[in-house]
Amino acid sequence: MIKRFTAAAVAAAVAVMAMGAGAAYASTAPGTKLATLKVSGVTADYGNAVAISGTTAVVGEVNTSKAGLGPGKVFVFAKTSTGWKHTATLDASDQVAGTENSFGASVAVSGSMIVVGAPSDTSPCTFCYTATTVIGRIYVFVKTATGWRQKGEIADPAAVAGKDGFGDTVATNGTTAYAGAPGGAQDPAGAVYAYSRTSSGSWKNIGTLTAADDGLGFSLSAAGNLLVAGAFAYSVTYTAAYVFTHTSSGWSRTTLASRANTIGSSFGFAVSLSWGKSPEIAVGAPTQNGFHGVVCVFSKTSTGWKQKAVIAHRSPLDEFGKYVAISGKALAATDTSASAAVYFYARSSSGWRLVRSVTQVPGSTTDGFTPVSMSGSFTLSGVEPVVSVGKAYVFES
Repeated sequence: MIKRFTAAAVAAAVAVMAMGAGAAYASTAPGTKLATLKVSGVTADYGNAVAISGTTAVVGEVNTSKAGLGPGKVFVFAKTSTGWKHTATLDASDQVAGTENSFGASVAVSGSMIVVGAPSDTSPCTFCYTATTVIGRIYVFVKTATGWRQKGEIADPAAVAGKDGFGDTVATNGTTAYAGAPGGAQDPAGAVYAYSRTSSGSWKNIGTLTAADDGLGFSLSAAGNLLVAGAFAYSVTYTAAYVFTHTSSGWSRTTLASRANTIGSSFGFAVSLSWGKSPEIAVGAPTQNGFHGVVCVFSKTSTGWKQKAVIAHRSPLDEFGKYVAISGKALAATDTSASAAVYFYARSSSGWRLVRSVTQVPGSTTDGFTPVSMSGSFTLSGVEPVVSVGKAYVFES
């Protein structure tokens, strides 16, 4: 998923550094770059959206220029005994005019399922959605004995022709496909749609999730029977994040409460769910504290979801927490610095500690958009640097 949110660039590039005097790291230290995911012929849009599950990495290449560059694409990589290999390139089967360019605007993967979003507008004014004739879509791919195959195409059920951003965000737990429709200037309400595959191979809506706040579905993360959704709209100053739980009796909704969620904080701009015996959630609030940003971490307890930490970088940054990822005792966050830095944190008995900062575009003088995803011991980060070829890297978490 890519979201452009304007703020001043950091004055100086953030250098690669290890926290602590004289610290030494083995090859498996958090932030160690393990692989560069390369594909020939890609553009600056390569890396605009990323997702990783186990040893499968997915990188989107949306086409933000609609003048002749062809449809968006999604690239799949797998970790093998000899390293990370490009194993598949995914395309929309129907190439619907107006959405073919935005195919790959959002990606999600879990197990043998990949979901790709194709909202109907990929202009630099993301979230405007001024199109009048094109319906957003999501595409579902399943890994079979012969490779990844498209098994579903779902069009915006609201059929509002590009006004609600259907497919601007996506998520999956491996069996359910989620599509965010966070709204836009013409339809700001926002919603999240959940789909499951029937025995006949068709896709059935099993829930349309809403909340009181505009922009629901601006960010998504799913695992098990949980979905985390951020509610963010450029037209309002108060934002939110919710946990939706799916049971045999339907859906329930819980609001994530945080003192960091103040007016203008952009709380919920990014969300990430870590699944396990004790699920945890990371929520980015990139404009909290004078646009320096924080990341809030929540844990599921016997009495509900409780905030356990608020992470702020020790030096002032621009929009720290714009993208976040959490998995077990590891957390990664990015900001909007020109160097496209990723900040790696590790949790100990004393709390979350910054282990390393990695500059992905050394010496860059242009903003880079840096989505990040995490699974187990791997962190996948994309870099869409605006003026040069995009990149994608796998790091040790």
